[in-house]
Amino acid sequence: MKGFFRYLILGFLVVMASPLLAQKKNSLPASKKNTAPEIKSFTLDGKSSGSRIKLNPQEKYMLSFVLFDAEGDKINMGWELFSVTALERDKKAEAIANAISPVSRERAMLHVPIEEGEYILWLYVNDGKGNTNKSSIKFTVLPN
Repeated sequence: MKGFFRYLILGFLVVMASPLLAQKKNSLPASKKNTAPEIKSFTLDGKSSGSRIKLNPQEKYMLSFVLFDAEGDKINMGWELFSVTALERDKKAEAIANAISPVSRERAMLHVPIEEGEYILWLYVNDGKGNTNKSSIKFTVLPN
């Protein structure tokens, strides 16, 4: 009879603890929360965001970037190029189409607009799980 109660108590403990163990297994601790991908570096023609970048119109320049996701999630990228003048006139200005073409996982080609002026290029990254990050580079297109 003693053995029966032991097994009964042990069975009761297993049944009661199972939901708690499953809940703990499926939830990440606060320190292990899924984070946004990082943009470790982002350069245009070898120059970073703080540089005074001057480009010739209608030429192509290399963009380089290093991206990292702490959880190893697949990183998705997007690009937007805007004329600063257009953004100052209209905050909902449309991005310049076909300005970026991919080259590899860490490089892309910028096709410089024909019009002189100030431009801003945005790089957006996300991990497909709602975590996003962005970085920008400003540059000047010289007169033709």
